Amino acid sequence: GECWNGVCRRCRPRDAAVDMVCGAACEVAGAAACYAAARTCAADRFGAPRCLGVCPGSNRITGGGNTITTCSGHGVCDEASGECACERGYGGADCAAVCATSAASPLPCAGHGACTAQGCECDAGYFGAECAGAC
Repeated sequence: GECWNGVCRRCRPRDAAVDMVCGAACEVAGAAACYAAARTCAADRFGAPRCLGVCPGSNRITGGGNTITTCSGHGVCDEASGECACERGYGGADCAAVCATSAASPLPCAGHGACTAQGCECDAGYFGAECAGAC
């Protein structure tokens, strides 16, 4: 087999058409860095050991350079639960929602709320699309 970006392709003893995460079945000399970075599941999968779940916001681009993104490219998929941990400023199950910043603060939701799929969910005592207004 050959290891690329933490994924083993053309593995033995599995079917040559099946990709799997790097492990003992991926026989590549000098692939220590790949093995060290490997997860139990491929980057866009969860639910080890079978890894049948697909992470939210997943996208595979194949061709000249294989690329796998999860959580709409704005977060990390938890390998056990399949839940996205979104980067600051993004929310929703797939991290596709963009939360507003205000002129008063570069932080999403002005630092006074949580970024959700519906936008900013303001903390108690704050209001507005950016949670910039105080009650």
